[in-house]
Amino acid sequence: RLGAKVSDRVVRWTKVCSSLLDLDAACRRSEARTFAQLAGEWHDAYGALARFRGDVLEMIEDGEASAVQVQQNGQEARVSVLLYSDFWQANFQDGQLWWSSGEVWTHSSRSDARSGNPGPSKRRWYCRGDGRA
Repeated sequence: RLGAKVSDRVVRWTKVCSSLLDLDAACRRSEARTFAQLAGEWHDAYGALARFRGDVLEMIEDGEASAVQVQQNGQEARVSVLLYSDFWQANFQDGQLWWSSGEVWTHSSRSDARSGNPGPSKRRWYCRGDGRA
């Protein structure tokens, strides 16, 4: 009887661990898709401002760079960076970045596929805890 209880617990823990691994894999796939969509140059009404390469945002004018954090929420993603000693957030939706400062950036029409974009690093960010990536 004790063996059956232990066996049941092992089965339950196996299911829990499996679901956590599935959630982690879904988060990683979602993160990779978002970074792929962000890759390349971004501009505002005045011209080119920055470029995303993997999980790094680099400002074109002065080369200031920052690691990028992505949090997926359905069809929208939140992008967070630390630039010029300030924390910035933007909503990424429909190919545009809507920054908390009110600025709107649009993706350049050129493809970044030729630039050797390395893709996201092995760094882990966080996903929603409700099972959606």
